[in-house]
Amino acid sequence: NLPKSIHRKAYMEDLLSRYPFLDVTFIEAVDGRAMTEEEVDAVFDRELAYQRYGRYMERGEIGCVLSHYKCYEAMVRDNVPYAFIFEDDISILKEFVVTDEMLKALSPDRPRSLMFSGDYWYYKMSKIGGGRSLASVYDCVGAYAYMLNLPAAQLLLYKNPMRACVADHWSLYKRFGVKIKAVFPYVV
Repeated sequence: NLPKSIHRKAYMEDLLSRYPFLDVTFIEAVDGRAMTEEEVDAVFDRELAYQRYGRYMERGEIGCVLSHYKCYEAMVRDNVPYAFIFEDDISILKEFVVTDEMLKALSPDRPRSLMFSGDYWYYKMSKIGGGRSLASVYDCVGAYAYMLNLPAAQLLLYKNPMRACVADHWSLYKRFGVKIKAVFPYVV
């Protein structure tokens, strides 16, 4: 959450307070529009991003990916086994629960992510109860709400140190070695 976005933070505090199983920590977002050229160049490879996308990324996009990576850095620093990453403008569409099956999908043996939002394309789906399924994802878009385990956070920080991508470049993260699953139907 950007410090100047006090209404969004209040909204998220109210929304997430309904889920006492969450231990909420706000990470101060990066405002890419307020960064100098030198600050951007120190932490983001614009030329590599250009090679990936055929265009230069907007400063807001750069701030977004840097904000997600700050979450990964906090996970690694604090040795957090897994965490939800929520953007600060989400809506919860269905009953929001975390089941044992969902946590098993994030087992700590390999880098993994579990999508709770966005669009995705899958190759296999398995029922987990409560009218929900887990999809094995081969590509997806969106980074509004997802869980990431510690090995995935470590891998993303190591494999993409200059954060030269958009925040939801899941096909790139998958090539890095992150296994992606998704909750169906999505909740956020």
